[in-house]
Amino acid sequence: MIPGKTSLLLLCMILSYATYGQKTDDIAIAFYNCENLFGTQHKSGKSNPDFTPEGRFHYDDKTYKEKLHNIARVLYSMDEDIPSGPAIIGLAEVENEEVLNDLISEEGLKDHNYRFISFDAPDKNGLDLALLYKPGIFSPLSSYTIPVSYKQGSLRDILYVKGLLRGDTVHILVNYWSSGRTGDQTSGIERFASAKTCRGKVDSIFKASPNAKIIVMGDLNTNPSDSLLPGVLAARSEKYATSATDLYNPWLNIYKSGRGSLEYLDHWDLYDQILLSASFLKTKASLHYEKAIIFKKDFMVDHNKRFLGYPHSSFAGTMWINGYSDHFPIMLYLTAY
Repeated sequence: MIPGKTSLLLLCMILSYATYGQKTDDIAIAFYNCENLFGTQHKSGKSNPDFTPEGRFHYDDKTYKEKLHNIARVLYSMDEDIPSGPAIIGLAEVENEEVLNDLISEEGLKDHNYRFISFDAPDKNGLDLALLYKPGIFSPLSSYTIPVSYKQGSLRDILYVKGLLRGDTVHILVNYWSSGRTGDQTSGIERFASAKTCRGKVDSIFKASPNAKIIVMGDLNTNPSDSLLPGVLAARSEKYATSATDLYNPWLNIYKSGRGSLEYLDHWDLYDQILLSASFLKTKASLHYEKAIIFKKDFMVDHNKRFLGYPHSSFAGTMWINGYSDHFPIMLYLTAY
């Protein structure tokens, strides 16, 4: 063999060994409850007449454009740590595809080239779930909604999306469970039904693929400390206690530290959560969990003395105050190898 070629081959082998197992990319996943991101026209079958120019909120074109701008600003500000921005963003409280098209076309966000998946869901308030994604990083393979049965009627569907994230198959379930304060028996039963349906889908995925990568995200309207999460979803807050078919919930310790994504009566709640299957925790996983954060920038925070530090909501009662949402978004970081 020619000496020069031998040296080149040896150099390539050394570089290959040196870089084996090192991370190649960081991927962010986010979830955001947009707080009533409506258009201005009342749609047949949707109970949102309050969010029209003639409605209680006097929700006109000017308000709508400001609301779109504000939500877009939050989303494109998420590119601070990862310049390309989150690869996947789950959204709650978005009215329809028309609103989503307007959102991803907003100045500052349109350069991110987001696409979306959403279905018309049976929500009495006319609010749907959606998944934004970057085509260069995530490629959807299939998507549909999972109905949640309840003795008194239907609840909000679960949005299911299967796709390739950096070439690795992932299953995403976007949730928005029934609201209600602690002790509200009816809403508690409804959340149980949603959790049971979600877990049923997780189990069916594991049955077909025991090492599946599953992401469960959403506004669960319950805190990480609630027994519903370990009891029904089999969500564990410690990595060592997360078995192969469990979900890992990194938000309990964040919640215990006094932080949250929304505030109610001077108490922080952390209803917005992203859970991962144990396959993301493996040392040699192609997509490996790194950290979870509540995404909070100064412009998203209320600076009114009474509500200092809370999310800067869109409305004070029915009056538009040019805010963002009554929730802070959350983000979760993965490392791709």
